Amino acid sequence: MDEARYPDSALEPLHNLVAALCRLEKSRAPQDIQRVVRLLIDWLQAPEDDSLRRAFTLWRRRVLLPAWLAGVEMPEVYTLVEMHTMLAERVIEWT
Repeated sequence: MDEARYPDSALEPLHNLVAALCRLEKSRAPQDIQRVVRLLIDWLQAPEDDSLRRAFTLWRRRVLLPAWLAGVEMPEVYTLVEMHTMLAERVIEWT
């Protein structure tokens, strides 16, 4: 799937994980990532969503953020809430 082909205006109103993943891939600013992480926190609250929460957290920490911030040490975060907090605290430092 070529997520770059979908405009943000088409992805933003969608309430699903594929749209969220595309939005994360297309994010150009840490604030964009924070917005999507906040949505994921809201959407993935059920106990049965635990593996999805963990997968999104690990993917962002190991793939998405290092690609954006090469050479910047990533703190260990284990939950979407920790990821959101870390981004809020570090966004000024990194940019």
